[in-house]
Amino acid sequence: MWQSGTDIKQILNRSQFYEHKSRLKQIGIDIGQQFDVSRMCPTLKRSEVIDVKPLHVPHWYRMPVVAESNVLPFRAVA
Repeated sequence: MWQSGTDIKQILNRSQFYEHKSRLKQIGIDIGQQFDVSRMCPTLKRSEVIDVKPLHVPHWYRMPVVAESNVLPFRAVA
């Protein structure tokens, strides 16, 4: 809607407008300024690449044993 020239301040509540404005500002888009096609198109900030790797269980971790646990087992009651 902002890119098509609609004044978003007139459509959204004040709190909604500023919430969306702050979120979009984080990625490089300012909806507080009127969109102007003659200027540059909005560019998004570069994001970091997160490498996902398998997580190994630490050597010191021990699986809980029910007999030693202080948590009572659940029981289904119908």
